[in-house]
Amino acid sequence: MYSKFFDNMGPNPHHMHQSFEDAKLGGQEGKPESYYFPPQNQQCR
Repeated sequence: MYSKFFDNMGPNPHHMHQSFEDAKLGGQEGKPESYYFPPQNQQCR
């Protein structure tokens, strides 16, 4: 959990939000959220 807060140099490779359909299979609710990272912010140094 902490790596998402403190390691912001690159994309988080194992991060997902289930769709409503997929979450319903497990008796949960989906998360209606998305992130947008402009191309100029996606350059790892």
